[in-house]
Amino acid sequence: MHIWIGRLRGWGKSIRILTIVSGLLICSAGILVGYVVHILSQKPPIFLTEWSNREENLLAGGYVASKKGTTYYLPWCGNAFRIQRSNRRIFLSEKEAITAGFRPAKGCRGLVGG
Repeated sequence: MHIWIGRLRGWGKSIRILTIVSGLLICSAGILVGYVVHILSQKPPIFLTEWSNREENLLAGGYVASKKGTTYYLPWCGNAFRIQRSNRRIFLSEKEAITAGFRPAKGCRGLVGG
């Protein structure tokens, strides 16, 4: 065993450099994999050409709710995107949504009760 130790004495600097380079390569590979996963997990864009006239008014300022739910959202809130088109109700004013029996969503910034 002492024969091997004698042979490795001159390799100290090379082994340290090899360790640093391999560590950098492993970190770079991890960052690359994370970036690829992030790109692949993004949601597809919403095409506004599919919206009806009432839904176009929503872009100017409106509120959206689910027919099956009790809360209303601003159109850019995360939960508003999850409402299926067949279950979507659109209100042009907050007063209209409240009159219909809906309450503001708690997690949606910009709503009075949110």
